[in-house]
Amino acid sequence: MKRVGDLRRLLKPHALPHVGTLFLVVVCGLASAFLQKGPFLLLIPTWKALFPETRTEVEEEPKAAQPGFLADVEAWAGELRDDAERFVIGDPGRLASTSPQARGARRSALLRVGGIVGVMALAAALFQYLMGILSGKVSLRILVSMRMALAEHLM
Repeated sequence: MKRVGDLRRLLKPHALPHVGTLFLVVVCGLASAFLQKGPFLLLIPTWKALFPETRTEVEEEPKAAQPGFLADVEAWAGELRDDAERFVIGDPGRLASTSPQARGARRSALLRVGGIVGVMALAAALFQYLMGILSGKVSLRILVSMRMALAEHLM
């Protein structure tokens, strides 16, 4: 365990000036990861837009209501999910019919989903690129700082 402490002691003066950039690297990595996995959240709304007459909900046993903060958060998250679904696919009642207007509504819902997936892919690529550039720069600066300290020590 002493080796880990020695490593921390060795890296601390060189990495500490770059903590902000390192934090930004982590944030870019997290954003990229979430944006890459985000299109999976659009599967159910897309399925509802394509096949409005089928059921997509899994039947669950009713849960006992738990009063308190968690119940409020769960209700808020459910409302947020429903609002996001309405934004993505539009009015579910319009999609169920076989009329030309319903086909147009389904097409526009699919175009919205495709646009959202495209924007998410571009944003994920941007965050991934920023993470690579920032991590490369900060690692090079830390390495140069360590080499300069070693050269000063030897001279």
